Amino acid sequence: MDGYLSKLRGLASSAANAVQSKIGRDYDVNLSASPIGESGLWSLFRATRRSSSQQVTVWVFEKRFFEQGINRQLFTLREQNLVLDLLKGEASQLTRLRHPSVLQVVEPLEETRGSLMFVTELVIASLDDLVNPGHKYRSGSG
Repeated sequence: MDGYLSKLRGLASSAANAVQSKIGRDYDVNLSASPIGESGLWSLFRATRRSSSQQVTVWVFEKRFFEQGINRQLFTLREQNLVLDLLKGEASQLTRLRHPSVLQVVEPLEETRGSLMFVTELVIASLDDLVNPGHKYRSGSG
């Protein structure tokens, strides 16, 4: 029961952080729902831009990942910072890429106290979803 309450508190904290961010103000994001997929350490959530009703995907990395279970012992503070720098670099590189066949970033990386997040055009499936149908996540759900 304590684990469940802890998870609920974490989700409430995540939602509060998202609302304080520009992405949280400009997009309707349901972070308490199950992600529509994962890509590496990023969790993908479906969202809607408030001003235009455009469907988008919000990519979120929760910094509390480092506090969960065995991760607490696996990552030193230096290693945590290296992982965060790597994730920031990935998002930055994707933002700079401009090609019709490459995923388009709609909002650049934003860092809050508890997470990293950025917004892309709607992701309907990953290559893994297409190659392995029925895998861990179903595209279109969420």
